[in-house]
Amino acid sequence: RAESPQGVEPGILVRLHNASAPRRVPAGSRGEVSAAPASTVTSTANPAGSRSQPGLRVAINALTDLAPLFGARVFLHALLAEVPKLEPDLLVLVGRGCTRLLDPALQPRAREIPLPGLRSYWQLLGQGRIGRLLRREQVQVYHLPNTLPLLWKAVPTVVTIHDLAELRVPRYSRLRGLYRWFINYVGAHVADRVITVSENSKRDIVELLRVPPDK
Repeated sequence: RAESPQGVEPGILVRLHNASAPRRVPAGSRGEVSAAPASTVTSTANPAGSRSQPGLRVAINALTDLAPLFGARVFLHALLAEVPKLEPDLLVLVGRGCTRLLDPALQPRAREIPLPGLRSYWQLLGQGRIGRLLRREQVQVYHLPNTLPLLWKAVPTVVTIHDLAELRVPRYSRLRGLYRWFINYVGAHVADRVITVSENSKRDIVELLRVPPDK
């Protein structure tokens, strides 16, 4: 398990990047996402007063993870609370009628997609709508914070895969397990960068999803 640097709270993220070849790209560069060495722990909190490049337009997919509040949904709500501190131009994609589930301070940032906010598989039918909205809103970085469909990308995209324990120890029906493997596999390969929560999860992503370790 990666250790948190002093002063960083739990719940941090570990980037998947090759320690031997760290690269950094300006945060506002279109088509690129900044990368850090493997095992580098990156907090969603504002580090040492740093700020994102003014005007960086970021969209977070919250279409199916706003309620009820448990598991990865806790991560999403914490992410939505912390990202505005970096002062990006933040948009939150939510399902039909789900703006009310956001914190009142975030509701003006919501963009509703006419899809049910219940199950992630509905997003398979909404890839075109999501892509058109991202382009229309001139989003520069799109983030999927959980196992969510990403069949193609309209803008530079980052996905978070918390773990692949279900592939090691199956706990769903065969159909649901196959669906989740497919979504993780395709999303990890389509996205520009992958974020995970531990070195163990990184090893699983590299091994089971065949994702390059420097991604």
